[in-house]
Amino acid sequence: MVNSDVNNGGDKRQYSVYSFAKINCFLDIFKPLENGLHPIHSIFQSVSLCDHLSIGIDTKQKHFNLSCNDSSIRDNLLHSVWDSVCHFIDFGLDVHLTKSIPIGAGLGGGSSNAAALLGFLYYLAPSKLSLRTVRTVAAHCGSDVPYFLSGGNALVQDTGTAISPNTQPEGHTYYLLIQPDFHISTSEAYRLADESKKVSPLSYQSITHISSDRYGFNRFESILFDTYPFYHEINDFLHTKNYPKLSLSGSGSVAYIGFYDLKTLYQCRRCLSEIKSVQNMYVVTPNTMGYYIIRRN
Repeated sequence: MVNSDVNNGGDKRQYSVYSFAKINCFLDIFKPLENGLHPIHSIFQSVSLCDHLSIGIDTKQKHFNLSCNDSSIRDNLLHSVWDSVCHFIDFGLDVHLTKSIPIGAGLGGGSSNAAALLGFLYYLAPSKLSLRTVRTVAAHCGSDVPYFLSGGNALVQDTGTAISPNTQPEGHTYYLLIQPDFHISTSEAYRLADESKKVSPLSYQSITHISSDRYGFNRFESILFDTYPFYHEINDFLHTKNYPKLSLSGSGSVAYIGFYDLKTLYQCRRCLSEIKSVQNMYVVTPNTMGYYIIRRN
């Protein structure tokens, strides 16, 4: 039993949990529902860029202590996860979150963290925390959280709660993630989408697949690229060097380029490093999971 395993480990048991970022290989958004949420059609792909949760188990006292290497992160979804499930479990957690996934980037970092903690608690106490409860809490915490319980390449619909395996993966072996020197909050991006009336003119309906020739489309590009000149500047630069154009991930601010070989990717990265408005770049590969748990002792 996992619960007895926790108890036998005493208060010395330590774990590392890695929560992965995602990119959107396709994203279309529709008019908001009565609850204010926008239905989507999207292809999510988890990638190797990740945050790290260092977790200690305390079997003597039930509590939740959270620290983070980024002092700007104050209202973290991990608190919401703990508040939603703490009455199901009988041990405490000391969590230190090391952020590597940039915030306000469209990479799902906060949602990934929440899903990783939920998955970790289910791993420790499956007899007390049901999978149904985990999925319900995930949907309550955020639209992207349910996806990160499994990760990989998936077709995501509705308000993020309808998830199915994608039978036509995007196909690139490597991605170069390009982070500008500004953030875009999800709420701000959707506000701009509503004001511009550039959401999909079609009524939302569930679909079974997205044709691979539509990959790279992101509805937010028609809204945000004109608002933030950075994207046109980078695309113009890429065009002069004969590199592929940018694709926005989620609601931004990070954009990405897919590659089939590392040599071309690193050549492109070297060229982009000359642009001052590029704050960071990340070389990542696609993976098949939303999080990964390692016991350290």
